[in-house]
Amino acid sequence: VRRVLARLFLMRGNLRTAEAREGLQSLAGELLDRQRPGDFNQALMELGATICSPRRPACLICPVSARCSAFANLEHPSELPEKMPRKQIPHYDIAVGLIWDEGYLFIDKRQENGLLGGMWEFPGGKIEPGETAQEAVKREISEELDLDVDVGEFFMEVRHAYSHFRITLHVYHCIYRDGEPRLNAATDWRWVKPAELRFFAFAAANKKIIRRLDSEFAAVDGGTHRP
Repeated sequence: VRRVLARLFLMRGNLRTAEAREGLQSLAGELLDRQRPGDFNQALMELGATICSPRRPACLICPVSARCSAFANLEHPSELPEKMPRKQIPHYDIAVGLIWDEGYLFIDKRQENGLLGGMWEFPGGKIEPGETAQEAVKREISEELDLDVDVGEFFMEVRHAYSHFRITLHVYHCIYRDGEPRLNAATDWRWVKPAELRFFAFAAANKKIIRRLDSEFAAVDGGTHRP
């Protein structure tokens, strides 16, 4: 229906804005047959589905071509409605640390407000410009938890998409050295064995890490292996 109206009235621009939707609704209301509104609406939808198609509208057999501004003024009525460029989805690189201490892994719980509120995670954060993933892991763990760690081997990369952005997790093994956890950016923390991770609510991206941990460490030292 939006496509049909855009061509009938030569409407340009983004037709998905609130202002455009109101304008389309007003035009549709003016055209509406008050005696047979159901038939009219069905006919308008059928027109868009069968004749006023997106790429190759059959204008020569269209029953309303005489009233169509696009047919009268455009060489290619298929130019309407105008296609708006897709909004670029932002991407973030996140450094994540698997902090080990005597066979236990450190996890913390996100704050209740915000994205993924209240869920457990492996600590980490955004990689700043000019910063390596290893540097970001150490910095984030120090800033958020006041823990001192040695960043070790690269473990895996996880790509995940949310509705409005995408992330890539760069996951590294870390060895705990010193410090008492402080909740600067979390609400709780635990030292757990890898086999116990399944009892905590993790976000989907972190679950991919857990599955990899299960496959690589479950058979080693009863699931208590530390790199």
